[in-house]
Amino acid sequence: MMLTRLNKWLDENVFYKKNKRNGFIRSVEEHRFYCKASRLTGEQPKLGKISSLCRDIKKWYRRKTMLRYDKRFIQQMKRGVMKAVATAGCVAAVTIVLFAAGAGERLLAFVEGIEYFHLSHISITGAKRVERAELKELAGLDFSRSLLGIDTEELESKLEKHDWIKRATVTRKWPDVLQLEIEEFEPYALVSLGESPEQQLFYIDEKGVVFHSIDDEHDRDLPVITGLGSKDELKDKKKLVKEIFQFLKRVKRNNPRLPARSVSEIHVTDDDQLVVFLVEYPFPIFFGRGDVRDKYSMLLRILGKLKKKQGRESMITKIGSIHMDYQKNKVLVLKN
Repeated sequence: MMLTRLNKWLDENVFYKKNKRNGFIRSVEEHRFYCKASRLTGEQPKLGKISSLCRDIKKWYRRKTMLRYDKRFIQQMKRGVMKAVATAGCVAAVTIVLFAAGAGERLLAFVEGIEYFHLSHISITGAKRVERAELKELAGLDFSRSLLGIDTEELESKLEKHDWIKRATVTRKWPDVLQLEIEEFEPYALVSLGESPEQQLFYIDEKGVVFHSIDDEHDRDLPVITGLGSKDELKDKKKLVKEIFQFLKRVKRNNPRLPARSVSEIHVTDDDQLVVFLVEYPFPIFFGRGDVRDKYSMLLRILGKLKKKQGRESMITKIGSIHMDYQKNKVLVLKN
């Protein structure tokens, strides 16, 4: 026994000196690590620099360990899946039998009565103008309801009846959480609809959708579109509304010559021509129809020249009207 240990020590010692001289092993600890790995694997790892040697040994050991745990995990998963499938099959079979026997409603009522599925939290995201309590009241939600008995599509249609809600998405988070994702309309301008004296102001979004009537409590600091008639007439003027919003989108760029809040009104005449009114100056800008991009660029150049001071005051204070539709690529500016 002693002789065997001595021979083994001599072999390892000779191997250590030889490999240290060749630069493969730099310390006794590394040599011991190498010898231990050789005994574990039953074969000598591929020699090389010590970094690659350690890497080979670690990879082998990790692969051997993980393989053992992977096999055990796969077996457990198989047993779990088989149990789940068997349970689901039994529940489905019992449910079908009960429904066939006319007990479906009673079964559904029983399941909905289980407290485990009762609402414990209602998550609401995206609602800025609509209050949380108002949404709950509109949807008819309370914490005594079961998540199983909520029809998400019906709930979405209820929420989308609100003037400010553009789109609602209702999602169940099992077992007891309901998530409401709200997308609200964004007011882009005001539009005056109806016949005088019963005209009323509404918000309109950037796609021309009229969505909410306003009163003194709402924000009025937006351009007003007038002369479009009623809601029914508005549907027949999609091309005209598109040109109005093309102009407003350019104004929203906030150019110093025509700031975003400088436009007070865009009026539509009886022959469907556009007239623009500014906040600071009383004169009308007869914008006409078509070539919105070119006319907007020309209007910026003209306003830039008119705002330059000549003496004590600028020329723009003496302007009576600007005609963008005078001739193609030509603008007529009239003085008071």
